[in-house]
Amino acid sequence: MRGMVFTEFLDFAAQAYPEAGRPTVSAALGGELSPIASYPESGLRDLVSQVAESTGCGEAEVLRRFGTYLFHRFAAIYPVFFLGPRDSLIFLSKVHEQAHGDLRRFHPEAEVPELVCEWVAPRELVLEYRSPRSLADLAEGLILGCIDFFGDDVRLARQDLPGRPGEAVRFTLCEAQAAPRAFARAAS
Repeated sequence: MRGMVFTEFLDFAAQAYPEAGRPTVSAALGGELSPIASYPESGLRDLVSQVAESTGCGEAEVLRRFGTYLFHRFAAIYPVFFLGPRDSLIFLSKVHEQAHGDLRRFHPEAEVPELVCEWVAPRELVLEYRSPRSLADLAEGLILGCIDFFGDDVRLARQDLPGRPGEAVRFTLCEAQAAPRAFARAAS
């Protein structure tokens, strides 16, 4: 996992949970984080756990909130990805091939989650997340951050799929004004 995610988490934790104090970067991560280095995701889990323990928030909630924050940071750091679509559903339907494709091109060793998107109605998108890192809560936060960034009125339903918790999840996104044909099915 890229060090930039870790450094952004430390900034997020200081802003969102100032009462928690700064999480301690473990010696296993080298003690000092570099945004361009790669680190095991266990290090991120350790930082999340520290914040969750000192605030009483669940780790899933900390990851979701971080994901929302991180999406806005991506928009600020990588504005080129936000030049085209001005709509969260369109953006999310293309994020895997565009943003993840570029990440793989510049960092061939990068391990990105598999995202499969399917339009089930004109304004209803199903996004399936799969990753052995089991960071679906972070992915959910990124999706919520995307919806917020574009200012769309989109409902989000989450369905955990068989496997380890957080490893495979189906997200259904439906524009509030659209007829939610499959939304009720995904929400159950």
